[in-house]
Amino acid sequence: MMMLRTEKVKCKNCGKVFTDYVSSRRKYCSMPCFRKARTGIKASLETRKKMSKSRTGRVSGMRGKKHTEKTKKKMSVIRRGRPCLWAEKISEANKGRVFTEEHLKNISGENSSNWMGGISFEPYDPGFNNALKRKVRKRDDSTCQECGYSEEKLGYALSVHHIDYNKRNNILDNLICLCRNCHSQTNYSRKDWTRYFSNMLS
Repeated sequence: MMMLRTEKVKCKNCGKVFTDYVSSRRKYCSMPCFRKARTGIKASLETRKKMSKSRTGRVSGMRGKKHTEKTKKKMSVIRRGRPCLWAEKISEANKGRVFTEEHLKNISGENSSNWMGGISFEPYDPGFNNALKRKVRKRDDSTCQECGYSEEKLGYALSVHHIDYNKRNNILDNLICLCRNCHSQTNYSRKDWTRYFSNMLS
């Protein structure tokens, strides 16, 4: 059985010491720390592509490809017995915990920590139409402005994201092209993403 070695790493942004696999070579303890380190950097598309590749590593390199059966078997052997640090923490925290209907009501809807006043149910402005989206995609060369992948490589039309999360603010400086994966990540740490994309376009 092959076990992957772990080591203590000091975050380059906040100085926090965290445990990680030796092979992953992470420099930051979390995505917010990684983004803070990049905030204020106006990088060219080529630079962003390099940064994205170094951050996502093997995952981004495999997008659109499939592993062979031989590789899948090798990966299966390597992962056997591999410690899953985050799963152990969650499991320990939830031991003996019962999620009742009352508890679920207390953490959903208006009681949720992610509640934004119900803005996700607001309709988009009529001006946010296909013509405007095509204009934004043309400005961004039909390329995701976070990971650098093009529509041609991804095989679908890119999403057009509102930087300030205001569905009625359709000025071009408030819109940016993102792939589905990068767009889904912008649902969290919204203030960080707003600052990050604003700096990128300024």
